[in-house]
Amino acid sequence: MSANYGKNRQWCAILYNENMLPDWQDQVENLVQLPFAYCIHDKGLQLEDGDHRKVHTHMILVWPSPTTFKHASEVFHRLSAEGKRCFSTIEPVYNARRAYDYLIHDTDDCRKKGKYAFSPSERVTGNLYDIGAYAQVSMTEKNEAFDKLTDMVFVHEIENYADFILQARADFPEEWDLIRDVIRGYSGYFERLIKGIYLRGAKAAMEQQAKHKVTLEQLHEEQEAAKARSCAVQGAEGD
Repeated sequence: MSANYGKNRQWCAILYNENMLPDWQDQVENLVQLPFAYCIHDKGLQLEDGDHRKVHTHMILVWPSPTTFKHASEVFHRLSAEGKRCFSTIEPVYNARRAYDYLIHDTDDCRKKGKYAFSPSERVTGNLYDIGAYAQVSMTEKNEAFDKLTDMVFVHEIENYADFILQARADFPEEWDLIRDVIRGYSGYFERLIKGIYLRGAKAAMEQQAKHKVTLEQLHEEQEAAKARSCAVQGAEGD
């Protein structure tokens, strides 16, 4: 688990039930005091080697404004039994719909991996959790990040992908996880944009070089003409 995350509105965690308060399901609304969604994974726990995973819960919490990893950890910890820490992993959510669907393993990746499919009725929500609104906000945030990256390429006239990544990390350290997700999703677009900036710069350089060449040729012609006039004057004076 890493704390090297920027602020985010939604965070998801894997909580181990054996380390949670005995009555956490009855108390969760008051304990977290935030919109939440969760699903207890108590089926399909057998691993390929014959061992079994422990019963655990995937939970999403939603804040009214972006918050830190540290604060998210503190809120999830309210569900821990005394003297224990119930969560093993906490991560920011960048795709609200996908995270919501993953709670019950309702994603293409889960189906490909043969993960147990939970019933939608086993997914619990509370405190006015609204997946429709969150999915829209998530897409809006991605669009804003996309526009920020596009503007960055033009402002800095970035001409190669390595400089693009370095500049993005420098300009958006607190949003890096979201920015990285957008870069991965639109890598082809940014590669073409950067190539276009490079070609535009190369074309401008060639035009400038050609202009400079013409100027030199004109200067040379003028110098030759001046020499010719000088010779003509000297010849006339000699006569």
